[in-house]
Amino acid sequence: MNKVLLVSGCLLLCYALAAYAAGWLPVGLGQGEGGVEYMKVVPSSDGSVDWAQYRLPALLAGLGLIVVGWLRARAR
Repeated sequence: MNKVLLVSGCLLLCYALAAYAAGWLPVGLGQGEGGVEYMKVVPSSDGSVDWAQYRLPALLAGLGLIVVGWLRARAR
């Protein structure tokens, strides 16, 4: 069970970090444009699921699962 908690926490943490890093990626990198523009993560209004809005909950849940899994492993 501890391994499941740790793996789940690591996956959630990786998703959250990748979602935060996506906001800093430049658009059109390597196309020789003069100005550098950056992607902006904004919620969509077309009724689809916007996964960017789950960055903070995923980060907190991932950290929480890692801490709980680590504490349970130490208690043994």
